[in-house]
Amino acid sequence: MPKAMPGTSRRDRKAIDRALDRRSGLIAETGANESYDEWLARHTS
Repeated sequence: MPKAMPGTSRRDRKAIDRALDRRSGLIAETGANESYDEWLARHTS
């Protein structure tokens, strides 16, 4: 599951929905469906 947004205890509802959809096989794991946290993790050193 996606982590809470930085500086808050809130979570991104759409990111949670995408994570659940990926886990259940409803969507493919592609770059277009990744959450901001996933994108940021791939693009930071």
